[in-house]
Amino acid sequence: MKLKIIAGCLMALLSLMTLSLVAVSAQEVGEEALDRADEEAMAARSVFWSRIRLFFTMDREKKAETALSIANRHSLDAEEALERGDVERAEASIGKAENMANRAKESIEEIDVSEEIEEAGRNLEALNRSRERFEEHRKLVENVHSRILEDLSERMTEEQLARVEAAFSSHEEGIERARNAMEQRERNVEARIRIGRENNGKVPGEIEDVPADVPNGEDTVPVQGTGRA
Repeated sequence: MKLKIIAGCLMALLSLMTLSLVAVSAQEVGEEALDRADEEAMAARSVFWSRIRLFFTMDREKKAETALSIANRHSLDAEEALERGDVERAEASIGKAENMANRAKESIEEIDVSEEIEEAGRNLEALNRSRERFEEHRKLVENVHSRILEDLSERMTEEQLARVEAAFSSHEEGIERARNAMEQRERNVEARIRIGRENNGKVPGEIEDVPADVPNGEDTVPVQGTGRA
C-alpha cells in the first residue's frame, strides 16, 4: 500500500515537473516572438522616419545618404525574413533596397558642379563621399547575399532560391552600373577642375568621358559647353 502511495506521489510530481517545463518553454517561445515583434516594429519605425526625412531633405548628398541608409535596412530585413522562412518578404525587401539605391544614385547625379574652382572642389568632395557610401552599401549587400547562400540556402526550395538569387542579381548589377557611372563622373569633374585652373579659373561645362587609364584627366578632349552641369 505504501509503495502504491509513493509511486502515485512520484507520478504526480513528474507530471507537475513536465507541465512546468512545458509552461517555461511556451513562455520562452512567447518572449522570443514578442522580442522579434518589438525589433521588427522598431525597424519599421526607423524606416518610416527615414523616409519622412528623405522626402523633406533638399541637400542632394544628404538625400542620397538617407536613401542608402534605408537600402541597408531593407537588405538586412531580407536576411532576417529568410531566417524565418519568409521568402516573399525577403524578395520584397531586396526590391525595396534596390529602389532606394536607385533613388540614392539619382540624388548623386543631381549634385551640381559649380563653375567656380573652390566650390567645384567641394562638389567633387561630395561626389567622393557619396560614392564611398554607395560602396559601403555594395559590400553590405554582398555580405548579406553570401551569408544567405552559406547559411540559409538549404532551407529553401530550388524555385525559392532561384527567385532570391534573381532579386540579388538585379540589385547587384544595378549597383555596379551606378558605381561605374559615379567613377566616370568624378574623373570628368577632376578634369574640368584642372582645365579651369589652366584657363582663367572657371570650370567648364561637360566634357567627353575621360578614360579610366588617363591620370588626373590629362590629355582630355575639347570642352563641349560651359556653365553648370
